[in-house]
Amino acid sequence: VKDGRQLRYTSADINPFVQPLMTNLFNALKLPESQENPYVMKCIMRVVGIADLTGDLTIGCLTGLTSILNEVCKNPKNPSFNHYLFESVAALMRRSCERDPGLIASFEANLFPVLQTILVHDVTEFVPYALQLLAQLIEINRPPLPTTY
Repeated sequence: VKDGRQLRYTSADINPFVQPLMTNLFNALKLPESQENPYVMKCIMRVVGIADLTGDLTIGCLTGLTSILNEVCKNPKNPSFNHYLFESVAALMRRSCERDPGLIASFEANLFPVLQTILVHDVTEFVPYALQLLAQLIEINRPPLPTTY
């Protein structure tokens, strides 16, 4: 959210609350009535895009997003939710791996199985997103590219 050209909130505003905020947002997605709530996922996307997430919190967010992604692959029905979900993964990868390239292996380990599922089972709605995430992983890797690609 911007006020003119300035961000209304910065990482300094969000960082003190990021752990309980992310915990509560992921818990909200576990409630039956809000499992695919696009507003909650959009909030996750915005927080991930601004907050300075560190190792354990990044891995926790990645695990949560991957788990949700595995579930929605079975029956993609909410395009807005799905869009924010993939954007959250992309933002988390971009911001986290810029700060700590050691996290690239964790992203690969968590994302490769679900991306492979999307491509092998031809989950048509998700193929462009899967290719976008694969391209992002290739871009952030340092040569030589691992053979898994």
